[in-house]
Amino acid sequence: NFIKVSAANNIENVEIYNLIGQKVLSKNLSSNNENVNISDLAKGVYVMNVTIDGLKGSFKIIKE
Repeated sequence: NFIKVSAANNIENVEIYNLIGQKVLSKNLSSNNENVNISDLAKGVYVMNVTIDGLKGSFKIIKE
């Protein structure tokens, strides 16, 4: 029910989208190590966008 997000630099924002492009979770952060609660999300596949020091990365996550 949690995703651990960690990086060497400051994590600014985490956004999670379902596969049809709807934003289902958004969290502003200001640390380099954080747990993101995904317990409210239904089982399925999601895309997580993470912003670190102004740079964005995308990751596929699967909630079982």
